[in-house]
Amino acid sequence: MEKVGLYELPDGGLYFGELNENGKPHSERATCTWSNGRSYVGSWINGSMSGIGTMYEGGQIIHYGCWWKGELLHEFPQKNEEDYINEPILPQNKQGITALLIGNNCYKESPLSNCVNDVRAIGGKLKCMGIDVEILENASKSKMIEAIKILTTKDKAFKHVLFYFSGHGITNQGRHYLTAIDEEQSNSQPLSMEQIDEVLSSTDFENIILISDACCNIVGGDGNQAPTRNGGKTIMAFSTMLGQSSWDGIPGAHSPYAYGLLEYIDKKMDVVELLREVNRFACAYTYQVLKNVQMPVLLIPALFPSDFYLS
Repeated sequence: MEKVGLYELPDGGLYFGELNENGKPHSERATCTWSNGRSYVGSWINGSMSGIGTMYEGGQIIHYGCWWKGELLHEFPQKNEEDYINEPILPQNKQGITALLIGNNCYKESPLSNCVNDVRAIGGKLKCMGIDVEILENASKSKMIEAIKILTTKDKAFKHVLFYFSGHGITNQGRHYLTAIDEEQSNSQPLSMEQIDEVLSSTDFENIILISDACCNIVGGDGNQAPTRNGGKTIMAFSTMLGQSSWDGIPGAHSPYAYGLLEYIDKKMDVVELLREVNRFACAYTYQVLKNVQMPVLLIPALFPSDFYLS
């Protein structure tokens, strides 16, 4: 179990927060101060600033973005204090949005590290925005199907739906499949994004957002086929392009795509702009950390409104 304590960095910085089993700074949010008046508030991984964080000098923000081993990798637009700090959180669903988040870590053959972390963190942020959220962790295929069916029975006050999956995924015959924890090596056909779209598009939902934070490795069919055939009111987002892998992230942290969602999902921007910013962030993050670009894909139907906001 991690403990909380003080830690002096080699450059003289004084850290206060959670320490890992090796006694090094490791926390989703902790503080460090330096004698030159600088301070940092944000994520730490194994002894260094890594993840989302803010650097202050003289009480003013000088850098706000994603860090890796103490270096700033990607600068985010600085937060508007009036919009994001002083604005009260309203415990109501102004937009009539319901969300289902599924995070699968516990695969027998190839377990993942951060999928449950991803859905818990994203779910927490959505709840603070007043959105109705259901979180499913380490789900079997039957549980995933049941949860999607429940979405179709939601009260008509919920006019829009957001679905997010974090786990293993594959592409076969041009369709993108989301793998449940009980079917990794089975012969059963996993649930596809297209099937989810077909089910939800048959309801009264006005707008549907489907997000897959999973690999798109091709296991069959023509690799040149489009990965999805989305409905007229469904926007589909994939954390990586057809035929490519999607990084789970540093153990105990988040995937690059989840980091992007956590940063932008509560901003005052329409859904299309939001997901484009998430894509740009995931590209920059993976290039800087892995030296290999992960290229997310965003499919926008002509009928999806350009002025639809989550917040």
